[in-house]
Amino acid sequence: MTQTLHTILLQIILCFTIIIFNYLFFNSIKNLSKFFNDKNSKKFTDTPAGYNDLKMQCHDFNNHLETINMFLNMNRIKKAKTYLKNLGYELTTISTIKTINNEALKSLLLAKIDQARLSGITIKISVLKPFTKSKVMDRDLIRITGNLINNAIEAQKNNKNNNKTIEVIINRNPEYNIIIVNTIGVLIAKNIMHKIFNQGFSKKNKSNHGLGLNICRQLVTFYQGKIKVKRNENQKTTSFIVKLPAGDSPTNKKMIINGD
Repeated sequence: MTQTLHTILLQIILCFTIIIFNYLFFNSIKNLSKFFNDKNSKKFTDTPAGYNDLKMQCHDFNNHLETINMFLNMNRIKKAKTYLKNLGYELTTISTIKTINNEALKSLLLAKIDQARLSGITIKISVLKPFTKSKVMDRDLIRITGNLINNAIEAQKNNKNNNKTIEVIINRNPEYNIIIVNTIGVLIAKNIMHKIFNQGFSKKNKSNHGLGLNICRQLVTFYQGKIKVKRNENQKTTSFIVKLPAGDSPTNKKMIINGD
């Protein structure tokens, strides 16, 4: 009797999960479809194929739901609960990313979450305050954020802890849009902090950090922003903090990136 009740409850939860998923996911696909079909979309050539990523995730979700249904029919309650928990996390992540008011950044974060998952790494997204208008071109925002996350992924690949987590925080204040990437469980050495942004550092050094960081600094400097690295010994976390100037419209100036 108790087993039957559990099965019924899980089926009810599954129904609600499907409803929530349909609302969040297909609404996101609709918005991204409009974005990528926009006549100005050519300027986002560095953006991941976010629309295709979402369609692939939609297909994956259907597979997940079929698997949960199979577990329920086989009375594998614990397996179904585990699947629902993981599915709930993904829905929460999509819901959080949906609050970011930059379609290119949304697409990038979805792609990086999938990329990290293949290496057993979890990326958690927090949006404290969504971005306001920015002077930074979307293609450069993607390069900065993508390089920071790639750097964190590479650092976590060599982390021997089982719980490999990266936290990406989106925030803003009156002057800046802020991106923080925390590599949890990986602590950068003090003796390399002053040269981590130097060109060619990662090629000369086998440190876990340093990939693409010189490019990040060049871009941030070009836009008169700020970038710094911090270490928290108590939490054993390395943080990269980028502040990009807010403004009415992106600059039309072009720059050449050394080492790109």
